[in-house]
Amino acid sequence: MEFVSQDFTRTVMLANRQLLRDTATDQVCFDTDGLQTAHVDQPAFVQVADHSAARRSG
Repeated sequence: MEFVSQDFTRTVMLANRQLLRDTATDQVCFDTDGLQTAHVDQPAFVQVADHSAARRSG
């Protein structure tokens, strides 16, 4: 996902022979359910942002 997030504006996410998403890459990066289904981790910068936001609100 690091490569995809830095180099592509549109992403197609597939899992179990099904199309999960065909949309802007930034939307795919935050689709935690879809990424988990596809067995892909969020890009590191998204993980850091989510962790920082959780710490501020918690």
